[in-house]
Amino acid sequence: MSRGLRAYTESAALTFGAATSDRVDCGSAARLDDLDPGTDLVLMRATTITGGRRLTSKQSTTSNGRRFGIDGVSGAINVRVDRATTALNYVTNTLPLVVNTWGLVGHTFDSGAAAGELVNIYRADGTDPVTECGYGTANDGAGALTSEAAHSFILGNDGALTQAFQGQIAAAARFARVLTLAEIQRW
Repeated sequence: MSRGLRAYTESAALTFGAATSDRVDCGSAARLDDLDPGTDLVLMRATTITGGRRLTSKQSTTSNGRRFGIDGVSGAINVRVDRATTALNYVTNTLPLVVNTWGLVGHTFDSGAAAGELVNIYRADGTDPVTECGYGTANDGAGALTSEAAHSFILGNDGALTQAFQGQIAAAARFARVLTLAEIQRW
């Protein structure tokens, strides 16, 4: 990232984590629901690393739905998607989030991909290029995907408003297809 982009993101970013209710509720329009395949991208800066905090989610107080966020205090990144029998769960073991550093995190999801490749998680910070993370957990789960169509797409928290991301989010995007690594790098 150039110095100019860093200045832009700091001046234009929303701050999360001051209250557990911090969030941006994007609603539940059909174009945001059950994206399979899909891609979520977030330009962010974590100020504290706390497990369970959400960057994006499509879940309610009673359903875990789909969520993307921080797995633990190590800065690992997690994608979880509810399925009828066992939830899909991917957790990174490389390229952890770094406190007070602007970066891009993102993930793709495609239930039609080969086993062990349903999710790809990407990360970049500073001047490093976007690259795919390594995984400590890559569990595809089992059963039909659980619909999250009734839930709002939320930035910076979960549907129960208890897992506010601690930091700033300058931009976020949701795509109804899997973006290539080159497309994510351009974004």
